[in-house]
Amino acid sequence: MGKVLAVLNIIPQDQEIDLNNICDKIKHSLPDNIKYHDSKIEPFAFGVNTLKISFILDDSEGGMDILEELIKNIDGVGEISVEHLTLI
Repeated sequence: MGKVLAVLNIIPQDQEIDLNNICDKIKHSLPDNIKYHDSKIEPFAFGVNTLKISFILDDSEGGMDILEELIKNIDGVGEISVEHLTLI
């Protein structure tokens, strides 16, 4: 089984949300089969920033679904989109 690099964009519910705090919450709630890789905060639109965060996970069925559900359940997360997904 291979590994997948997933890059996600996370848009907060509003511009007052601390994206560093969201990133820390995500990193500390990951299951063993999903590893944090990198993150950065980038401008999005109208004063709102987005958190671009990447993970390495097993190329198994349901892995992305678990990751997306985990992130959606964190307070302050508005929208999630997959920017890039590739086998590594």
